[in-house]
Amino acid sequence: MIRELRSLSSQCSRPRAGGNRDFCERVGCDISFDFATVTLNYGLFVSNNDEFDGAVQILKKVRRIGKGVKYVENPEEDRIIEDGLCLFNFCEGMAK
Repeated sequence: MIRELRSLSSQCSRPRAGGNRDFCERVGCDISFDFATVTLNYGLFVSNNDEFDGAVQILKKVRRIGKGVKYVENPEEDRIIEDGLCLFNFCEGMAK
């Protein structure tokens, strides 16, 4: 599962002319919500096993997504990003 998440992450993080969101809109798909959801769920799974360092590494991706979002049209996506950022902050504090 980690390998698949890293593969998806590398595909999503590749810079594209006009930005990834523009690219996704041109081809008719946007996986940012799905990616944020999977990342949050996996980070939650890892943190529930008290592996806070690992969870921080996973949840950094949600933080990156949150920084790149200027506005969110989907309130569910906004909640997922907010929950991911809260979990990231908690795990970061526990990892120290």
